[in-house]
Amino acid sequence: MSDSLARPILFVLNSGFPDYSGGRENWLFHVATRLAQRGHDVRILSMARYGGQPPHYDLGNAVRLYRIRSWLHTLPGQLATPGPLAVLRILSVVPRFHGFLRRRACRWQPRPIVVGLDTVVAPLAMRGLERELIFVCASKGPHAEVLAEHAPWLASWLRRTEIRAFRDCRELWSNGDDMRAAIQAQGFDSVLIGNGVDTAAARRPRACPPEYGTDRSRFRLAMAGSLLDIKGVPNAVRALGLVSDPAQRRRMDMFFVGKGDPRRYAALAAACGVGAQIHFLGARQDVFPYLQHADLLLGLSGGGGMSMAALESLAAGVPLLAWDTPVYRQLVVAGQTGWLVPAADVHALARGIVRAMALPAAERRRMGERAAESVRAYDWERVVDHVETRLHHMGGQEHPAHAPEGNATT
Repeated sequence: MSDSLARPILFVLNSGFPDYSGGRENWLFHVATRLAQRGHDVRILSMARYGGQPPHYDLGNAVRLYRIRSWLHTLPGQLATPGPLAVLRILSVVPRFHGFLRRRACRWQPRPIVVGLDTVVAPLAMRGLERELIFVCASKGPHAEVLAEHAPWLASWLRRTEIRAFRDCRELWSNGDDMRAAIQAQGFDSVLIGNGVDTAAARRPRACPPEYGTDRSRFRLAMAGSLLDIKGVPNAVRALGLVSDPAQRRRMDMFFVGKGDPRRYAALAAACGVGAQIHFLGARQDVFPYLQHADLLLGLSGGGGMSMAALESLAAGVPLLAWDTPVYRQLVVAGQTGWLVPAADVHALARGIVRAMALPAAERRRMGERAAESVRAYDWERVVDHVETRLHHMGGQEHPAHAPEGNATT
Protein backbone atom coordinates (compact mmCIF):
# COMPACT_ATOMS: atom_id res chain seq x y z
CA MET A 1 0.00 0.00 0.00
CA SER A 2 1.17 3.51 -0.70
CA ASP A 3 0.30 5.08 2.65
CA SER A 4 1.61 3.68 5.92
CA LEU A 5 -0.85 3.17 8.74
CA ALA A 6 -0.84 6.06 11.21
CA ARG A 7 -1.61 3.81 14.16
CA PRO A 8 1.12 1.87 15.96
CA ILE A 9 0.89 -1.90 15.46
CA LEU A 10 1.69 -3.82 18.64
CA PHE A 11 2.23 -7.58 18.36
CA VAL A 12 1.84 -9.47 21.65
CA LEU A 13 3.62 -12.82 21.92
CA ASN A 14 4.01 -14.93 25.06
CA SER A 15 7.48 -16.21 24.25
CA GLY A 16 11.10 -15.13 24.63
CA PHE A 17 11.17 -13.63 21.13
CA PRO A 18 13.60 -12.69 19.58
CA ASP A 19 15.84 -15.09 21.54
CA TYR A 20 13.51 -18.05 20.99
CA SER A 21 12.62 -19.47 17.58
CA GLY A 22 9.47 -21.31 16.54
CA GLY A 23 6.56 -21.12 14.13
CA ARG A 24 4.88 -18.06 15.65
CA GLU A 25 8.22 -16.35 16.14
CA ASN A 26 9.23 -16.94 12.53
CA TRP A 27 5.91 -15.54 11.29
CA LEU A 28 6.27 -12.49 13.53
CA PHE A 29 9.83 -11.76 12.42
CA HIS A 30 9.00 -11.83 8.72
CA VAL A 31 5.74 -9.88 9.03
CA ALA A 32 6.95 -7.27 11.53
CA THR A 33 10.19 -6.45 9.74
CA ARG A 34 8.48 -6.16 6.36
CA LEU A 35 5.75 -3.93 7.77
CA ALA A 36 8.46 -1.72 9.29
CA GLN A 37 10.27 -1.57 5.95
CA ARG A 38 7.03 -0.29 4.43
CA GLY A 39 6.96 2.62 6.87
CA HIS A 40 4.64 1.29 9.58
CA ASP A 41 5.20 1.95 13.30
CA VAL A 42 5.73 -1.64 14.46
CA ARG A 43 6.19 -2.64 18.10
CA ILE A 44 6.47 -6.03 19.82
CA LEU A 45 5.66 -7.03 23.40
CA SER A 46 7.32 -10.30 24.46
CA MET A 47 8.90 -11.92 27.51
CA ALA A 48 12.45 -11.64 28.77
CA ARG A 49 14.13 -15.02 29.15
CA TYR A 50 16.32 -16.37 31.92
CA GLY A 51 20.00 -16.50 31.07
CA GLY A 52 20.10 -13.78 28.41
CA GLN A 53 20.42 -15.94 25.30
CA PRO A 54 21.66 -14.16 22.19
CA PRO A 55 18.89 -13.11 19.79
CA HIS A 56 17.88 -15.63 17.18
CA TYR A 57 16.28 -12.90 15.04
CA ASP A 58 17.81 -9.54 14.12
CA LEU A 59 15.03 -6.93 14.21
CA GLY A 60 17.32 -4.03 13.35
CA ASN A 61 16.32 -0.55 14.53
CA ALA A 62 12.99 -0.24 12.74
CA VAL A 63 10.97 -2.36 15.19
CA ARG A 64 10.50 -1.33 18.84
CA LEU A 65 10.79 -4.21 21.27
CA TYR A 66 9.33 -4.23 24.79
CA ARG A 67 10.25 -7.17 27.02
CA ILE A 68 8.46 -8.08 30.24
CA ARG A 69 10.12 -9.89 33.10
CA SER A 70 7.92 -12.54 34.71
CA TRP A 71 8.23 -15.83 36.54
CA LEU A 72 9.58 -17.18 33.24
CA HIS A 73 12.66 -14.98 33.76
CA THR A 74 13.58 -16.82 36.99
CA LEU A 75 15.44 -20.10 37.31
CA PRO A 76 12.39 -21.86 38.89
CA GLY A 77 10.32 -20.65 35.96
CA GLN A 78 12.78 -22.19 33.53
CA LEU A 79 12.69 -25.49 35.40
CA ALA A 80 8.86 -25.57 35.42
CA THR A 81 8.57 -27.25 32.05
CA PRO A 82 6.56 -30.43 32.57
CA GLY A 83 2.78 -30.69 32.80
CA PRO A 84 0.71 -28.26 34.88
CA LEU A 85 3.71 -26.19 35.92
CA ALA A 86 4.32 -25.32 32.28
CA VAL A 87 0.75 -23.95 32.01
CA LEU A 88 1.19 -21.88 35.17
CA ARG A 89 4.49 -20.59 33.81
CA ILE A 90 2.76 -19.47 30.60
CA LEU A 91 -0.17 -17.84 32.43
CA SER A 92 2.13 -16.05 34.90
CA VAL A 93 2.91 -13.40 32.30
CA VAL A 94 -0.73 -12.29 31.93
CA PRO A 95 -0.73 -9.68 34.79
CA ARG A 96 2.50 -8.15 33.50
CA PHE A 97 1.23 -7.95 29.93
CA HIS A 98 -2.05 -6.46 31.13
CA GLY A 99 -0.20 -3.85 33.17
CA PHE A 100 1.88 -2.81 30.17
CA LEU A 101 -1.17 -2.52 27.93
CA ARG A 102 -3.15 -0.54 30.53
CA ARG A 103 -0.41 1.84 31.68
CA ARG A 104 1.46 2.37 28.41
CA ALA A 105 -0.28 1.18 25.24
CA CYS A 106 -3.60 2.81 26.21
CA ARG A 107 -1.81 6.19 26.29
CA TRP A 108 -0.36 5.96 22.81
CA GLN A 109 -1.90 8.32 20.29
CA PRO A 110 -3.41 7.38 17.99
CA ARG A 111 -4.48 4.28 19.82
CA PRO A 112 -2.71 1.15 18.56
CA ILE A 113 -3.89 -2.01 16.90
CA VAL A 114 -2.92 -4.90 19.18
CA VAL A 115 -2.35 -8.25 17.44
CA GLY A 116 -2.28 -11.14 19.92
CA LEU A 117 -0.57 -14.23 18.54
CA ASP A 118 -2.50 -16.73 20.64
CA THR A 119 -6.07 -17.25 21.84
CA VAL A 120 -5.50 -17.42 25.61
CA VAL A 121 -2.66 -15.27 27.01
CA ALA A 122 -3.10 -12.18 24.83
CA PRO A 123 -6.91 -12.11 25.26
CA LEU A 124 -6.54 -12.45 29.04
CA ALA A 125 -4.06 -9.57 29.01
CA MET A 126 -6.56 -7.52 26.98
CA ARG A 127 -9.44 -8.15 29.43
CA GLY A 128 -11.23 -4.89 30.15
CA LEU A 129 -9.26 -2.94 27.53
CA GLU A 130 -11.31 -3.89 24.46
CA ARG A 131 -12.79 -0.41 24.13
CA GLU A 132 -9.43 1.28 24.67
CA LEU A 133 -7.42 -0.71 22.16
CA ILE A 134 -8.19 -2.26 18.76
CA PHE A 135 -7.65 -5.98 19.34
CA VAL A 136 -6.95 -8.64 16.70
CA CYS A 137 -6.92 -12.25 17.90
CA ALA A 138 -4.68 -14.39 15.68
CA SER A 139 -5.28 -18.12 16.10
CA LYS A 140 -1.94 -19.73 15.24
CA GLY A 141 -3.03 -23.16 16.48
CA PRO A 142 -5.31 -24.91 19.02
CA HIS A 143 -3.87 -23.01 22.01
CA ALA A 144 -6.59 -23.74 24.56
CA GLU A 145 -6.67 -27.41 23.57
CA VAL A 146 -2.90 -27.79 23.89
CA LEU A 147 -2.79 -26.09 27.30
CA ALA A 148 -5.70 -28.23 28.50
CA GLU A 149 -3.73 -31.39 27.71
CA HIS A 150 -1.23 -30.36 30.40
CA ALA A 151 -3.82 -29.08 32.90
CA PRO A 152 -7.12 -30.93 32.28
CA TRP A 153 -8.90 -29.30 35.25
CA LEU A 154 -8.48 -25.94 33.49
CA ALA A 155 -9.97 -27.18 30.20
CA SER A 156 -13.42 -25.62 30.68
CA TRP A 157 -11.99 -22.25 31.76
CA LEU A 158 -9.46 -22.21 28.92
CA ARG A 159 -12.22 -22.99 26.44
CA ARG A 160 -14.42 -20.17 27.78
CA THR A 161 -11.46 -17.79 27.59
CA GLU A 162 -10.90 -18.67 23.94
CA ILE A 163 -14.60 -18.30 23.05
CA ARG A 164 -14.70 -14.90 24.74
CA ALA A 165 -11.63 -13.85 22.75
CA PHE A 166 -13.33 -14.89 19.52
CA ARG A 167 -16.43 -12.89 20.50
CA ASP A 168 -14.80 -9.70 21.76
CA CYS A 169 -11.92 -9.12 19.33
CA ARG A 170 -12.25 -6.64 16.50
CA GLU A 171 -11.09 -9.23 14.00
CA LEU A 172 -10.20 -12.91 14.20
CA TRP A 173 -7.39 -14.36 12.08
CA SER A 174 -6.93 -18.07 11.42
CA ASN A 175 -3.69 -19.72 10.40
CA GLY A 176 -4.81 -22.35 7.89
CA ASP A 177 -7.86 -24.05 6.46
CA ASP A 178 -8.13 -26.47 9.39
CA MET A 179 -8.10 -23.70 12.00
CA ARG A 180 -10.61 -21.68 9.99
CA ALA A 181 -12.96 -24.67 9.79
CA ALA A 182 -12.58 -25.38 13.53
CA ILE A 183 -13.39 -21.76 14.38
CA GLN A 184 -16.33 -21.74 11.98
CA ALA A 185 -17.69 -24.90 13.62
CA GLN A 186 -17.94 -22.87 16.84
CA GLY A 187 -20.01 -20.17 15.13
CA PHE A 188 -17.32 -17.61 14.30
CA ASP A 189 -15.98 -16.27 11.04
CA SER A 190 -12.29 -15.56 10.59
CA VAL A 191 -9.89 -14.07 8.08
CA LEU A 192 -7.33 -16.55 6.75
CA ILE A 193 -3.82 -15.13 7.33
CA GLY A 194 -1.47 -18.00 6.69
CA ASN A 195 2.24 -18.57 7.04
CA GLY A 196 4.71 -17.57 4.36
CA VAL A 197 8.04 -18.43 2.84
CA ASP A 198 10.80 -16.47 1.14
CA THR A 199 10.44 -18.13 -2.26
CA ALA A 200 13.47 -16.38 -3.76
CA ALA A 201 15.73 -17.46 -0.89
CA ALA A 202 14.35 -21.00 -1.03
CA ARG A 203 15.33 -21.38 -4.70
CA ARG A 204 18.75 -19.69 -4.50
CA PRO A 205 21.27 -22.50 -5.12
CA ARG A 206 23.34 -23.59 -2.12
CA ALA A 207 26.31 -25.89 -1.82
CA CYS A 208 25.57 -29.37 -0.58
CA PRO A 209 26.03 -29.53 3.23
CA PRO A 210 29.14 -31.47 4.22
CA GLU A 211 27.04 -33.63 6.57
CA TYR A 212 25.35 -35.12 3.49
CA GLY A 213 28.59 -36.50 2.10
CA THR A 214 29.40 -36.97 -1.58
CA ASP A 215 27.95 -40.43 -2.33
CA ARG A 216 24.98 -39.71 -4.61
CA SER A 217 23.97 -43.34 -4.69
CA ARG A 218 22.52 -42.84 -1.22
CA PHE A 219 18.90 -41.73 -0.82
CA ARG A 220 18.65 -38.67 1.45
CA LEU A 221 15.53 -38.02 3.51
CA ALA A 222 15.28 -34.84 5.55
CA MET A 223 12.86 -33.26 7.99
CA ALA A 224 13.04 -29.71 9.36
CA GLY A 225 11.59 -28.80 12.75
CA SER A 226 12.08 -29.17 16.49
CA LEU A 227 12.86 -32.62 17.85
CA LEU A 228 9.48 -33.34 19.42
CA ASP A 229 7.06 -36.25 19.35
CA ILE A 230 4.29 -33.98 18.03
CA LYS A 231 6.53 -33.14 15.05
CA GLY A 232 6.59 -36.80 14.09
CA VAL A 233 10.22 -37.62 14.86
CA PRO A 234 9.49 -41.09 16.36
CA ASN A 235 7.27 -41.96 13.38
CA ALA A 236 10.00 -41.04 10.90
CA VAL A 237 12.59 -43.13 12.75
CA ARG A 238 10.28 -46.15 13.02
CA ALA A 239 9.29 -45.90 9.35
CA LEU A 240 12.92 -46.13 8.26
CA GLY A 241 13.31 -49.23 10.38
CA LEU A 242 10.21 -50.74 8.73
CA VAL A 243 11.60 -50.58 5.18
CA SER A 244 11.42 -54.28 4.42
CA ASP A 245 14.25 -54.63 1.89
CA PRO A 246 17.55 -54.51 3.83
CA ALA A 247 19.50 -53.46 0.73
CA GLN A 248 17.18 -50.49 0.16
CA ARG A 249 17.25 -49.54 3.82
CA ARG A 250 21.05 -49.54 3.93
CA ARG A 251 21.12 -47.01 1.06
CA MET A 252 19.00 -44.50 2.99
CA ASP A 253 20.06 -41.69 5.29
CA MET A 254 17.60 -39.63 7.33
CA PHE A 255 18.58 -36.12 8.51
CA PHE A 256 16.79 -34.08 11.16
CA VAL A 257 17.42 -30.32 11.11
CA GLY A 258 16.14 -28.53 14.20
CA LYS A 259 16.66 -27.81 17.86
CA GLY A 260 16.06 -30.29 20.64
CA ASP A 261 17.64 -33.14 22.58
CA PRO A 262 18.26 -36.09 20.22
CA ARG A 263 19.25 -38.70 22.81
CA ARG A 264 15.85 -40.39 23.18
CA TYR A 265 15.37 -40.51 19.41
CA ALA A 266 18.91 -41.78 18.85
CA ALA A 267 18.16 -44.63 21.28
CA LEU A 268 14.96 -45.38 19.35
CA ALA A 269 16.92 -45.42 16.07
CA ALA A 270 19.39 -47.90 17.54
CA ALA A 271 16.53 -50.10 18.76
CA CYS A 272 15.02 -50.03 15.24
CA GLY A 273 18.33 -51.08 13.71
CA VAL A 274 18.93 -47.79 11.86
CA GLY A 275 21.15 -45.94 14.33
CA ALA A 276 23.92 -45.47 11.76
CA GLN A 277 21.53 -43.95 9.20
CA ILE A 278 19.79 -41.40 11.43
CA HIS A 279 21.57 -38.04 11.75
CA PHE A 280 20.58 -35.23 14.13
CA LEU A 281 22.17 -32.02 12.87
CA GLY A 282 20.77 -29.52 15.39
CA ALA A 283 19.39 -26.08 14.63
CA ARG A 284 20.61 -24.26 11.53
CA GLN A 285 20.13 -20.58 10.73
CA ASP A 286 19.64 -21.48 7.06
CA VAL A 287 17.75 -24.74 6.50
CA PHE A 288 17.50 -24.47 2.73
CA PRO A 289 20.82 -26.19 1.86
CA TYR A 290 19.58 -29.24 3.78
CA LEU A 291 16.21 -29.15 2.05
CA GLN A 292 17.51 -28.50 -1.48
CA HIS A 293 19.97 -31.39 -1.45
CA ALA A 294 17.57 -33.99 -0.07
CA ASP A 295 15.82 -36.49 -2.33
CA LEU A 296 12.63 -36.55 -0.23
CA LEU A 297 11.30 -34.34 2.55
CA LEU A 298 8.96 -35.42 5.34
CA GLY A 299 6.03 -33.55 6.90
CA LEU A 300 4.71 -35.42 9.93
CA SER A 301 3.53 -32.77 12.39
CA GLY A 302 0.48 -33.50 14.51
CA GLY A 303 -0.22 -29.82 15.17
CA GLY A 304 -2.65 -27.44 13.49
CA GLY A 305 -2.63 -24.46 11.17
CA MET A 306 -0.44 -23.98 8.13
CA SER A 307 2.91 -25.75 8.46
CA MET A 308 5.81 -23.38 7.89
CA ALA A 309 8.17 -26.35 7.58
CA ALA A 310 5.96 -27.75 4.80
CA LEU A 311 6.01 -24.42 2.96
CA GLU A 312 9.80 -24.26 3.20
CA SER A 313 10.11 -27.87 2.03
CA LEU A 314 7.91 -27.33 -1.02
CA ALA A 315 9.59 -24.00 -1.84
CA ALA A 316 13.00 -25.72 -1.84
CA GLY A 317 11.89 -27.72 -4.89
CA VAL A 318 11.82 -31.22 -3.38
CA PRO A 319 8.76 -33.54 -3.15
CA LEU A 320 7.11 -33.78 0.27
CA LEU A 321 5.81 -37.00 1.82
CA ALA A 322 3.32 -36.03 4.51
CA TRP A 323 0.38 -37.15 6.63
CA ASP A 324 -3.03 -36.97 4.96
CA THR A 325 -4.37 -34.33 7.38
CA PRO A 326 -5.80 -30.83 6.84
CA VAL A 327 -2.41 -29.37 7.79
CA TYR A 328 -0.78 -30.87 4.69
CA ARG A 329 -3.82 -31.40 2.48
CA GLN A 330 -4.10 -27.62 1.99
CA LEU A 331 -0.56 -27.51 0.54
CA VAL A 332 0.36 -30.86 -1.04
CA VAL A 333 -1.19 -31.97 -4.34
CA ALA A 334 -0.94 -35.75 -4.07
CA GLY A 335 0.98 -37.26 -6.97
CA GLN A 336 1.97 -33.84 -8.28
CA THR A 337 4.01 -32.07 -5.59
CA GLY A 338 4.36 -34.95 -3.15
CA TRP A 339 2.44 -37.77 -1.51
CA LEU A 340 -0.03 -38.09 1.37
CA VAL A 341 -0.28 -41.20 3.56
CA PRO A 342 -2.71 -42.00 6.40
CA ALA A 343 -1.83 -40.06 9.55
CA ALA A 344 0.28 -41.89 12.16
CA ASP A 345 0.48 -45.02 9.95
CA VAL A 346 4.21 -45.76 10.04
CA HIS A 347 3.83 -48.79 7.77
CA ALA A 348 2.19 -46.59 5.09
CA LEU A 349 4.95 -44.04 5.66
CA ALA A 350 7.62 -46.72 5.09
CA ARG A 351 5.89 -47.78 1.87
CA GLY A 352 5.73 -44.14 0.77
CA ILE A 353 9.46 -43.75 1.30
CA VAL A 354 10.17 -46.85 -0.81
CA ARG A 355 7.80 -45.63 -3.54
CA ALA A 356 9.54 -42.25 -3.69
CA MET A 357 12.95 -43.90 -3.80
CA ALA A 358 11.85 -46.09 -6.72
CA LEU A 359 10.80 -43.07 -8.75
CA PRO A 360 13.40 -41.92 -11.33
CA ALA A 361 15.39 -38.90 -10.11
CA ALA A 362 14.20 -36.89 -13.12
CA GLU A 363 10.56 -37.41 -12.14
CA ARG A 364 11.28 -36.39 -8.55
CA ARG A 365 12.92 -33.22 -9.87
CA ARG A 366 9.82 -32.45 -11.96
CA MET A 367 7.66 -32.94 -8.88
CA GLY A 368 9.99 -30.62 -6.99
CA GLU A 369 9.64 -27.93 -9.63
CA ARG A 370 5.86 -28.18 -9.41
CA ALA A 371 6.13 -28.01 -5.62
CA ALA A 372 8.17 -24.79 -5.75
CA GLU A 373 5.72 -23.24 -8.19
CA SER A 374 2.73 -24.22 -6.04
CA VAL A 375 3.81 -22.12 -3.04
CA ARG A 376 4.59 -18.85 -4.83
CA ALA A 377 1.23 -17.55 -3.60
CA TYR A 378 2.58 -17.88 -0.04
CA ASP A 379 5.59 -15.61 -0.52
CA TRP A 380 6.08 -13.38 2.53
CA GLU A 381 5.47 -10.21 0.50
CA ARG A 382 2.00 -11.46 -0.42
CA VAL A 383 1.27 -12.45 3.18
CA VAL A 384 2.28 -8.98 4.35
CA ASP A 385 0.13 -7.41 1.61
CA HIS A 386 -2.84 -9.22 3.13
CA VAL A 387 -1.92 -8.27 6.71
CA GLU A 388 -1.48 -4.65 5.63
CA THR A 389 -4.90 -4.63 3.96
CA ARG A 390 -6.58 -5.91 7.14
CA LEU A 391 -4.74 -3.41 9.36
CA HIS A 392 -5.70 -0.51 7.11
CA HIS A 393 -9.31 -1.71 7.22
CA MET A 394 -9.34 -1.66 11.03
CA GLY A 395 -7.23 1.48 11.36
CA GLY A 396 -9.97 3.57 9.81
CA GLN A 397 -12.56 2.47 12.39
CA GLU A 398 -12.59 4.48 15.59
CA HIS A 399 -14.86 2.33 17.72
CA PRO A 400 -14.93 -1.42 18.30
CA ALA A 401 -17.47 -3.16 16.13
CA HIS A 402 -18.00 -6.43 17.98
CA ALA A 403 -20.04 -9.09 16.29
CA PRO A 404 -23.21 -10.38 17.91
CA GLU A 405 -22.67 -13.28 20.28
CA GLY A 406 -21.63 -16.31 18.26
CA ASN A 407 -19.98 -14.36 15.48
CA ALA A 408 -16.73 -12.48 14.94
CA THR A 409 -16.30 -9.65 12.50
CA THR A 410 -14.20 -10.13 9.38
